Amino acid sequence: MGKTLRVGDVDDAVSGLTAVRTVLNSQLEDVERLIVSFHEKHAQRDEELTLEECESMRSGVLSALASVQEILSWIRELAETDPEGNLLVNVQALPRISIPRRS
Repeated sequence: MGKTLRVGDVDDAVSGLTAVRTVLNSQLEDVERLIVSFHEKHAQRDEELTLEECESMRSGVLSALASVQEILSWIRELAETDPEGNLLVNVQALPRISIPRRS
């Protein structure tokens, strides 16, 4: 394999992206509450946000969460291993990405 990410870089990246994912999950919960509230009020004309705007926000947050998952997958793929070829414990829990290998 080509380049790898050093242990310190992996730790920093995982910590940072985990924090971003936590914030995005919180934002997603907020947007979901807005949508439920919107439905409960049955689309009054004087609402500050439209249902379409709420759904657009949800799509944006979901897209960002998907991007974070993909980056975490790449970190796992590029992470440095120990001399026996094992991944660090904090990297083992990261999602996997399927990468076709060239022959």
